[in-house]
Amino acid sequence: MTVVHQVSMFSPDIGHICNFYKELFGLEEGPVSDIYRSVVCENVSIGFHAEAAYGLLEMEDLAETAGIRQLITFQAATRDGVDALTDRAVSLGARLVNSQSVTYYNQYQLVLSAPDKNIFRV
Repeated sequence: MTVVHQVSMFSPDIGHICNFYKELFGLEEGPVSDIYRSVVCENVSIGFHAEAAYGLLEMEDLAETAGIRQLITFQAATRDGVDALTDRAVSLGARLVNSQSVTYYNQYQLVLSAPDKNIFRV
């Protein structure tokens, strides 16, 4: 069986965005370098790469992106938990993209834009 070990995203301010997710979800910080930070969520890490990492990964031609190409979903235990995380995320600088609602697949969720404009759901 294949296991997801890490999900990574690029961010112009890896320190700020790492701290945003640490504070919002109460996560522990993982490895740190000048161009990389991460937080640990049970068995999966979320990595934040500085824009300089495009060159190290030989992806300079992909550095200019348009639109949203990924999102991460975090699960709250209850509907009240979703609401509490929403309030906390907004207080930490996130922007609410849609209002809380029940999806067509019967899940209560919302979509937020983190301070670096990466999208996530709760």
